[in-house]
Amino acid sequence: MVDSILQKSRVRIDFSRYREDNVITEYCPIKTVYVNQLAANNPLEDRWNVGFVQVDGVVSSFLFSVIDGHSGPACSHTVAWALLDYLGASLLKAQKVSAVLEQLENYPPNQPYHIARRLDFVGEDGRRGYAASPPASQMRAFMKQSLKSYLKYIESKGDRDIDPVACLTEACLRLDTDLCSLGHENGGADLKPAEFFSDKVLNRDLLHVLLSGAVGTAGRIFWHNADTVQNQTPDIDLHIANVGDCAAALFSATDGVLVGEMLTRPHQPAVNVEEAQRLAAEHPHEPIGSILRNGGRLLGELAPSRAFGDVRYKWPADRILELIRHMGVEAPTRGTVMTSGPWAGLQPLPEPYLSPPYLTARPEISVLNLTPDKKFLVLATDGLWDVVSVKDASKALSNLQPDECPATTLLKMALTTMPPQMAKVLNSTGELDESLKMRHAASLLSLPPGVARYYRDDITVMVVELTQPN
Repeated sequence: MVDSILQKSRVRIDFSRYREDNVITEYCPIKTVYVNQLAANNPLEDRWNVGFVQVDGVVSSFLFSVIDGHSGPACSHTVAWALLDYLGASLLKAQKVSAVLEQLENYPPNQPYHIARRLDFVGEDGRRGYAASPPASQMRAFMKQSLKSYLKYIESKGDRDIDPVACLTEACLRLDTDLCSLGHENGGADLKPAEFFSDKVLNRDLLHVLLSGAVGTAGRIFWHNADTVQNQTPDIDLHIANVGDCAAALFSATDGVLVGEMLTRPHQPAVNVEEAQRLAAEHPHEPIGSILRNGGRLLGELAPSRAFGDVRYKWPADRILELIRHMGVEAPTRGTVMTSGPWAGLQPLPEPYLSPPYLTARPEISVLNLTPDKKFLVLATDGLWDVVSVKDASKALSNLQPDECPATTLLKMALTTMPPQMAKVLNSTGELDESLKMRHAASLLSLPPGVARYYRDDITVMVVELTQPN
């Protein structure tokens, strides 16, 4: 039962067909990409995406993301759709930015344009699909215009140093600013609250995005093609950008043993003391015990301290209250509890709310070289990493059988791993045989989405299998 359920949602993207079609060269270090997902929420709030950067016919970059939404899927859906294009734009050289803008201007207005070309795949049901489906038409048009504005901003800077840390940081922050702007130029920073919501018809799709939020891990694998390597072994670079509590791990073969290392740190003050220290430094006139409450949650509510969207923790107080009034929600005053709308059960403002923004989409960036010993890159939402350690993941990846999907294997491991206290109830040593583990997994899978969220989280796992370029 467990295996048959998990196999239904697995995805395999074989890069050999891109080599055969001359889309990528032999210098690309990627063999296969595997993805699997399991919903706990209804609907699933996780998203993922992959794509090539192909501006002038030459592909030398692979972009990827795993996104975990909260308070609904609106923000995660849009971030997964747009983030790769923003990352790709930020890393373009000046002459290529102009070429992309020209293509964007000439592209049919009713069709999406992507700097990161989406990769299609064939699912288990035999149907061809794409990782990230487009958002609603208004939202799609808004993101296309926002990307165009970002490209013009990059073009205005002229020749610049393509520093991956600066570029990826700028891309994440720019996307978040655009998402939280409600369509107003420059985020509407100079508008009064009443003016900010004066449009007779607000973009409801965008409204849903900023009322929800998303964390994510994204990145880029970059390789040099034949015109740059000149018969030398090409350098292969990996850039990882992390916002929130998704995570990426890299697995290397050392003396025949697969060893993993985490490339990211969770932006959760409850487990990351540096995040708590950052918040204390950014809000020096507020006690850190007021900012972090209920087990280290931001303003007592939000577990991650970095995220896209979530204007409830970013906007000025008067603008949030005006937003609530605009939605027609009752009790939009401090100290009362809202009885309807997406924030029902919460006060209109978190308390205390003295010096926003408290939340940021500023990523932490990891930059490293992919040497021949690197075998797997794993990205996953916290639904995996909360129960599966890097050491356990290394063991699972070391024992893969031919044609076994590593993303499904890790997903299954998450379901068969019991919390230590629960395991000791069944066995005093805490050691469980395979039958007990499978019964535990089957019981979790028997819960319908929506109910399952009270027992486990949405889980998305992406595994990039690496190979030595020819």
